[in-house]
Amino acid sequence: MSLKLSKYKIIFLILFLIYIALFIGFILMALEDSQKSTNTSNGVVEVVVEVVEAVTPNDYEVNVEKVSIITRKMIGHFGYNLIMGMILMFAIYFLFRKDTLDNFQIKYLINYMIIAALFSIIVAVVSELCELIPEGRSCEIKDMFIDYG
Repeated sequence: MSLKLSKYKIIFLILFLIYIALFIGFILMALEDSQKSTNTSNGVVEVVVEVVEAVTPNDYEVNVEKVSIITRKMIGHFGYNLIMGMILMFAIYFLFRKDTLDNFQIKYLINYMIIAALFSIIVAVVSELCELIPEGRSCEIKDMFIDYG
C-alpha cells in the first residue's frame, strides 16, 4: 500500500511546518529573560529609527520612545502573529482543498478563518503565559489582545 499525497496536502504540510517553526520561535522569544528580550528589541528599534531618520526631513526629530513602542507592539507582537495566522489559514485551506472548486462556498472560507482565529487565541495566551517563567518578564492581557490581533 503506497501513500500518495495530493499536491494540496503537500502544500498543507509545508505551510503547517512553517507555522510550527514560527510558533516554536515565538515561544522561545517569550522565554527569553528580560535583558536578552530588551537587547533584541532595542536592536530592531535602532534599525527602524535609522530608517525613519533616513526618510524624514533633516529638521524632523524622531521620538525614539514612540518608535520603540510601535515597533515592539506592532512588529514584535501583532505583525508576527498576523503572519502566523495567515500561514495557518492557508494551511487549513489546503488541508480541506479538493481537486475541483465546483462546490466552493464562502462558508468554507469562514470556517478556515474561525479555525485560524482559535489557534491564534491559543498562541497569544500561551506566549504571554510563557513570559511568566523568565525573571523580569510579565504576562499582560493587553499583549494577548495585540498578539491575537
